[in-house]
Amino acid sequence: MQISEVNKKLQILHDCILIGISDNLESKITKLVFITEKIDKKITIILKSVLNSRCEDWKFGNIVLDASILENKSRYIDILIFVEDLNKLQIEKKQYIDLLKKIEDKQIHIFELNPSYGAYFVCLFKDIEINITDII
Repeated sequence: MQISEVNKKLQILHDCILIGISDNLESKITKLVFITEKIDKKITIILKSVLNSRCEDWKFGNIVLDASILENKSRYIDILIFVEDLNKLQIEKKQYIDLLKKIEDKQIHIFELNPSYGAYFVCLFKDIEINITDII
């Protein structure tokens, strides 16, 4: 997976409406479904081999500002604290360091969805698929 190519594809999500998030804990897959009326498309983001995710501020009519796979190392620690809820989980320091190293080595990626309105979503994952279909 070439992160810069995926991030270019994710630009389509600007001003889309996030209509659903589905987690399958058994298969470790998270799906995010968006619609956009400006080009009459449904976009499905499938995050595979998910380690953890967190969503806050879900509202009726979630509008996306942007979405990306993070490449900015300076934000990794803040995102890990948020998604792993480190203040509550009391994750062991070694586990935290191991996880951070896997992210820096691109074995694990961070997907971040920023809202114009509504839901903020972060996910730790290994692979991504983006499907774009016509709205029927």
